[in-house]
Amino acid sequence: MRFFFYGTLMDHDVIEIVLGRALAARRLQPARLDGYCAQIAIDEAVPVLRSAPGSSVLGVVIENLTVADAERICFFEESEYDSEPCEVVVDGVGVVAAYVHLNSQLRVNEKQSWNFLRWQAEEKPLFLILARQWMRHVGATDLRAADEEWDRTRARYRTNRDGRG
Repeated sequence: MRFFFYGTLMDHDVIEIVLGRALAARRLQPARLDGYCAQIAIDEAVPVLRSAPGSSVLGVVIENLTVADAERICFFEESEYDSEPCEVVVDGVGVVAAYVHLNSQLRVNEKQSWNFLRWQAEEKPLFLILARQWMRHVGATDLRAADEEWDRTRARYRTNRDGRG
């Protein structure tokens, strides 16, 4: 299976947490998805794709993922994103078919574009904690406890970061 990632899963540390195993960095191939732009979600430090003819979103493609990998990825994306087939342009290869996770529930801040490097500098430390916590719940059918843990951790981290704790 082949996936195109355009947000937090482009980060090598995050994808390894989600997959639950090491992944050679060379497996993340630079790619782009045409016809979309990436905006930041309201109240979350994650991107949301919006249809935007003439625009492109940069990301990475990872090939040869197993069914178990795909299940872990879909668990990580939860109900906020739907996995859809698409065509992406892989650097040095050309157009290939891949799956991409498109927004299904997150509200979009249409005034703020997603910036991967800014996310890595500002949000990644917290996100790694959240991703590890979330992935401990793989296989659970009731995710209320996971959602509550995510919200508590995020609130505690931001309070401490902003000097209010």
